[in-house]
Amino acid sequence: MSAVTIHSVPSSNPIAAITETLTNSGQQISQSLKGLQLAPYIYKGSYALSYGIVFTVVFVAYLFPKRNPIGHGFLDGARAAIDEHSQHRIIKR
Repeated sequence: MSAVTIHSVPSSNPIAAITETLTNSGQQISQSLKGLQLAPYIYKGSYALSYGIVFTVVFVAYLFPKRNPIGHGFLDGARAAIDEHSQHRIIKR
C-alpha cells in the first residue's frame, strides 16, 4: 500500500484546504485498495453480522412466554417475514 501524501495548500481558505486534502487522500486510498481481493472478507463480515442479528433475535424470542401479546407479536412478525421472503424469492425466479 502506498502512503497518503498531503500537499501544501495555501492557508487563505482552510475549508478548501481540508476539502482538497480529503479528496486527494480518498482517491489515493481508493486506488491502493483496487488491487486487494476484498470479496471473501466482505462475505465473512456480512455472514457474521446477519447470523449474529438473527441468532440474537431468535434467542430473545424464546425467552418470552408464547401465550401473551409479546409472544404472539414475535410469532406473527416471524411468519410475516417468512411470507415476505417467500414472495421475493418467487418474484426473482
